[in-house]
Amino acid sequence: MLLESPRCEVDRLVCSGQSALLCVAMVNSTWLTILDSLSLILMRSQGEAIILEILKGYQAFTQACGVLRAIEPLNSFLASLCKFTINNPNEGEKRSILLSPGSKKPETSMDQRDSIILTPKNVQALRTLFNVAHRLHNILGPSWVLVLETLAALDRTIHSPHASTQEVSASVSRLSRDTSGQYSDFHILSSLNSQLFESSALMNVAAVKSLLSALHQLSSQHISGNSQLSGQQIGSIAFSVERMTSILVNNLHRVESIWDQIAAHHLELANCPNPQLRNMALDSLDHSICSVVGSEKFQGISSAPHPLKEYQLVEESETRSFEYAVLSPLVILYSSNKNIDVQMGALKILLHVLERHGEKLSYSWPSILHMLRAVADASEKDVISLGFQSVRVIMNEGLATIPVQCLDECILVTGAYGAQKTDINISLTAAGLLWTATDFIVKGLSGRSVQKANHLNEEVQLGVSTEEGDIPTSEEGVKRNPLQQLVDYNKLFFSVFSVLQKL
Repeated sequence: MLLESPRCEVDRLVCSGQSALLCVAMVNSTWLTILDSLSLILMRSQGEAIILEILKGYQAFTQACGVLRAIEPLNSFLASLCKFTINNPNEGEKRSILLSPGSKKPETSMDQRDSIILTPKNVQALRTLFNVAHRLHNILGPSWVLVLETLAALDRTIHSPHASTQEVSASVSRLSRDTSGQYSDFHILSSLNSQLFESSALMNVAAVKSLLSALHQLSSQHISGNSQLSGQQIGSIAFSVERMTSILVNNLHRVESIWDQIAAHHLELANCPNPQLRNMALDSLDHSICSVVGSEKFQGISSAPHPLKEYQLVEESETRSFEYAVLSPLVILYSSNKNIDVQMGALKILLHVLERHGEKLSYSWPSILHMLRAVADASEKDVISLGFQSVRVIMNEGLATIPVQCLDECILVTGAYGAQKTDINISLTAAGLLWTATDFIVKGLSGRSVQKANHLNEEVQLGVSTEEGDIPTSEEGVKRNPLQQLVDYNKLFFSVFSVLQKL
């Protein structure tokens, strides 16, 4: 009986009928014998035709196990298939080669231990593994870990200067291999590796979460309490972080469902003692946050022109919560991590967000301003300088888009930088920014006067009397949409001069 390989999630009810139960019984009674036979034949085979046929058998039986949720045989077939993909010695084996008493030339041993040659059998086994992963992507669940360990090893192999396919001698220089076009196998495998994670956009949410959990597990098992990590460990962690970012970018249409998993792992890495891991986490977090904030999904409902209905109020609450969740890792890193490099990394990410997408922010402004206010009290000059760059962006470009209730806090935060004594140049520049704010206020007052005059002229022409309760059209729009409030320019004017008076 043939089972069609699934391209999407198969309903469990489909696998609970009489035929399915019979198939499960057949799998449970035969898989050990079939696996032993296939692995033995594959191990001893060298001909391309027989290798392809055996791998087809691997793929068909593995996919059948996946459809039937036969976890033990599924994992066993995956593990067996992975053994035929890359012959890569582990760190312990490499170290024993280096320390061997019969080794007269350590540098030669170093080259030998890093030399990786992919045979045609390895390449075909990898292709089969990619096929299985694509077909079972909604079903693999925890079994993803077996696949990811192999893909991480493949990623290290592709980027190794000592790796080659069997047809190319390991002594040939990397440049000559690239220019002669003999590296096509690596290019194809690299493309398949990337496409697997890009296709996560087609997976269901539960499957994407399982994939992220497996990446987290792969990365976490290499994180130790000390700062000394091997190249293989760093490579596996880098692979996990890069693939998490790829999944995020390809799932921006449903990013709310997966953001917490991704952010949590970045925070974990940023708190590691290893500086390379911290920098890796900060770079990836920068890319991730800017991608999310810059996406169409992040528009929110702050520009809604009509009164908010009940279901829209629920959406507004979710939008507020998600916007805070996206920016909160920066606040957490600055406030809880005492490493100066991490604090400055968080401030750099915030600066990038404000420069590129500051106008899209709404509900996260209070926490951003609170963070920048704390930076003004820092003892390190470089930290204050970096925080002030964000303040300058806000005061020069963001006053027109920042929520009204946060404008007064902006003035106070700028005043805090003007009052600090660590960097006198920043103090002087902050005072200048406060004067710039007065221009914004004056323009607002002038615009308000013109608006009122136009409204009165319209009423005179229409013969409508102005009563005390009448409100200009723009104010009526504000009442319809409570997210858009009128600025109290007089109060703001007083606030600016109160701060300037204290400097």
